[in-house]
Amino acid sequence: MNVSIEYMYGDGANYKQYSILVFPNKTDLSLELIKKQINLSLLNGEYFIPSLWGIPKLHKYEYDYEIDHEIHELLEIKNTNEILNFEKDIVDLLQEIKSRLN
Repeated sequence: MNVSIEYMYGDGANYKQYSILVFPNKTDLSLELIKKQINLSLLNGEYFIPSLWGIPKLHKYEYDYEIDHEIHELLEIKNTNEILNFEKDIVDLLQEIKSRLN
C-alpha cells in the first residue's frame, strides 16, 4: 500500500494551496511508525518547511518577501491505493527528515 501526505500552504494574503504526494512504501512500514517519525519533526505539531523534507513547496503565486513565509501545514498522512506521484520511497523521506533534525 502507498502512503499519501496531504499538506497546505497559506500565503501572507491567506490564499491557500494544497498538495497530496503519494509515496511508495516498499518496506511496508506501519502508518503508525510513519506518523510518529514525521510528527517528531513538526513545529507545534503541524508545521514544517518542505525544503527540509526534500518535497515541493507550494508557492504558486508570486512570493512577497514582506508577508510570505516558508512554513507549510501538514494535514493528513494515510495509507492509499492512489497512483504514485512522487518517486521517493517513504523510507527515503523519513531518512531525509531525520538527517535534517540532527
